[in-house]
Amino acid sequence: RNPTDMAHHAIIILLLPLCVVGYNNNITQRLCSVACQRGLREANKHGLRWNITVGDCNFCYDLPEHLSSSMGVRPGCLQAYDRWVTNFVQANDPSLYEAEFSSANVVASLSVSAMSFLKTYTGADTGDFLKIGNSVIKDYGNYDACGLVNGAQYCTTSFVRSPIKYGPFSSCAPSECTPEDVTILWELAANLTGLATMRSGTEASKALGGTILLLPSIAPFESECGNKNYDYTAGSYVMITLVCTFGGIVALATVWKLYRTQQERNQTVKFALINQSEAKEDEDGTTQPHQQEPEPPAKGMLLKIFEGFSLSATLNEVTRTRENAPTAALDGIRVFSMMWVVFGHTLLWPLQATGYKNSGVLIPFNDKAVMATWTGQVVQSAEFSVDTFFFMSGFLASYIALKKMRGSTPLKVVKSTPGMYLHRYLRISPLYFIIVWFYYEVVPLTASSPNFDLTEEREFCKSNAWKVVLYIQDFWPKDGERCYGVSWYLSDDMIFFWFTPFLLAIFFWNKILGYLAPICIAIASIGYSWWAAHHYKWRAGTFDGSEYMPDYYVPPWTRCPPYLIGIVFGYFYRDWKEKKWSLPSTGHLAWLADCVILGVSLIIMGGCVYGSHSDAQEIPGTMKDSEAYAYVALSKPAWSISLALLSFLCFEMRTPLLAKFLSLPFFQYVSKLTFAMYLLHPLVLSVYFFNKVDAVRYTNVNFTIDYLGILFFTTALAFVTHLIIELPLSTAEKVLLSRLIGGIKHARHEQHETKMANKDYDAADEAKILKEPL
Repeated sequence: RNPTDMAHHAIIILLLPLCVVGYNNNITQRLCSVACQRGLREANKHGLRWNITVGDCNFCYDLPEHLSSSMGVRPGCLQAYDRWVTNFVQANDPSLYEAEFSSANVVASLSVSAMSFLKTYTGADTGDFLKIGNSVIKDYGNYDACGLVNGAQYCTTSFVRSPIKYGPFSSCAPSECTPEDVTILWELAANLTGLATMRSGTEASKALGGTILLLPSIAPFESECGNKNYDYTAGSYVMITLVCTFGGIVALATVWKLYRTQQERNQTVKFALINQSEAKEDEDGTTQPHQQEPEPPAKGMLLKIFEGFSLSATLNEVTRTRENAPTAALDGIRVFSMMWVVFGHTLLWPLQATGYKNSGVLIPFNDKAVMATWTGQVVQSAEFSVDTFFFMSGFLASYIALKKMRGSTPLKVVKSTPGMYLHRYLRISPLYFIIVWFYYEVVPLTASSPNFDLTEEREFCKSNAWKVVLYIQDFWPKDGERCYGVSWYLSDDMIFFWFTPFLLAIFFWNKILGYLAPICIAIASIGYSWWAAHHYKWRAGTFDGSEYMPDYYVPPWTRCPPYLIGIVFGYFYRDWKEKKWSLPSTGHLAWLADCVILGVSLIIMGGCVYGSHSDAQEIPGTMKDSEAYAYVALSKPAWSISLALLSFLCFEMRTPLLAKFLSLPFFQYVSKLTFAMYLLHPLVLSVYFFNKVDAVRYTNVNFTIDYLGILFFTTALAFVTHLIIELPLSTAEKVLLSRLIGGIKHARHEQHETKMANKDYDAADEAKILKEPL
């Protein structure tokens, strides 16, 4: 007649009504009796034998006072459970069974979580299933079925001990219950299950039962109920209005441009007909002066900006290609790198949402897991795509700057720095800020799942917006990915650009020092990374649990080598073109040189992608520590060097098939969308995966369909965004800067004229004024 024994039997099939019985005497004893009898039948079915009969369920009528005292569950919640049971007994209402069907298996959830916890902290052997770890220990029940239960709501409970999280586990509870009520009921369930498990008396059962009893204190329970509902905010209305305004301006500008174009055509035809008529009169002997078509009036600044929004202007820009540009192969490299980014994130994004049902198929607890295979290694190596972007950014910054600043002095380069900063900021920031703002203010309105939760992330962004606006969030590496995860890359890239003018100034001052400065900085960064990897035990394995991501992957002082290598390659290739250096172009020597360069490039790339393959066979990885630390420090610089070698071959048409393929017009079109694609793909992934109500099941077919769908939708959305926001704002930036520079020129000209009028100048002073860099 031990109430705890009775509780254990009943909890097997129906947890929540039992908890109500055990901790509140305001509901009918019938609820307890029904739960007790059903629990006994289920216990017998599972082979559990206790010295209790159905008649003993009468203990419900004389529960000890200390068990009937409330633990804080609201009376409305208890009465709702009582109503479910009453309706079932009197009217055969199925709500009780429907709620049970829609909920997680409570005893199994608690027991498995405790077993995994024991394995994590004691290293005990708990079988193959638990080797998968806490990532698979969750039970979402049946969200849609719970939604159909009369008077029910879907709740989830998780057991959290950072960085480990067990759950969520679902409960289909009455709508009257609060998340706090559900948490209390789960805590009671842990107490009852732990006590019952310990009754076996063995050391193993005592360890497991004791762990279950302690779960609420060592891994506090957290419950949530219902969908995440986000209300319209002032920011939501502003963003919706802003996007609609962009669309409206584009429509008006397109109509206006068509009207103006038609007007100009009509005028051209008109004067052509007049001149044709005059030509006929000339043939008749009558001489008439030919009328010249008047020049169209000069466009003002606002009109230029307005017409920049027209689809005719933006579509012309998108479809414009560069003929015979030596660096056109970078367009193909950029597109494939963007595809690689989306590829990796499509596989990893569910881990931030509902997770995978079959995590063991992915996570390398054995050599058959996807991530342990040679093809699966490409997923983890997708981070090299970001190094490709860093490399190209550094290369283009130096290569283009040397062309535009040819003949400049170091002082002129330094004086041009504010203009470079302003152009860079205005070119990147508007689209970036609009998309991030849209993500946090409008995208949450699409939430239709209990797993769609951007509240914490959104609040962090609001309180740290000044870091994002100034691109300095990566100076706090652990915060770099907390506000729109992929924005850390933009912060690093902007920080690298801050130092580029000064590196260029050194190059114009002394070419040798210009080469040595970025090389020495890169070597210093690599040396620090190598030391820190050893000191802090960094490992590149996705599931190794080291501080590799926040402490190495994000900070600019560890990620700068690819950018610096790109700058050096830009110096080199500009010198190569200007000094007309060349490799042998015919004969065996040319073939040998091409093969050596291509072979070295591919070998280095292969070493970077598959260099950590042995570390991906198990968790934690088995690669020697010294090798793992070297891989962390050297792999990304090595990747950039191999990319420089491959780019050189393409630029020089030493690999014509590859160079022509990467330079195809298709890649030139799509490469213009990659900035918008990079910013938008997290939005698409979040809307798709965060609105799921159950864990994702991985198969190659499912993943391929998801990847291609997300890639296509991201590209389409980027195309629209590029047309109506990015290109028009880029045009506006060019017009405004041109006006600003024109104003500076005009002011300097007036200064020059004033000095001439006052005879207060000499030749050297005049030259200084006229040649002052803008």
